[in-house]
Amino acid sequence: MKVEIEINEYLDQETMQQMAEDAFRDAVRRELSRESEVQRILSNISYDIVQKAVNEIVPGYKEIIVKNVKKQLEDFHASYYIFRRKDAWEKENGVGTDILNEEVRAEKDKIVKKVKDAIDSFDARALVADVFRAEIKDAAEKLGTLSDRLYYLAAEKEDRE
Repeated sequence: MKVEIEINEYLDQETMQQMAEDAFRDAVRRELSRESEVQRILSNISYDIVQKAVNEIVPGYKEIIVKNVKKQLEDFHASYYIFRRKDAWEKENGVGTDILNEEVRAEKDKIVKKVKDAIDSFDARALVADVFRAEIKDAAEKLGTLSDRLYYLAAEKEDRE
């Protein structure tokens, strides 16, 4: 037996819109309330933006790094020293760390500009629209399940009477 319920008969457009907005707000709060999730999202976006910006400023930078790393490996035969950082146990940075730091400092203004441009051109509306659509779909499915349950409860009650 298939039961179809027209939700518009039970809820008006304003109520459905309010339910959808509430579901969306709850979903965004749930996702963004975890600090680690916000940091992960920002980290992923930043990594992608910076990687693209650095590649535009220093075309083939990955190959340059690989070449320098290979040279260091051949010279030192100990890869863990290449990118070591000065700390309580190490007296100085590794050569790779110094090279990267020098290149980033030299291109700081270009990198900052590219990062700002990328952030400014980021289409947050598309992201929000995708999340909103998913939440609306989820809310509609839950509402459909609830409607089915209410129908069956009403049918059972009617059968008992």
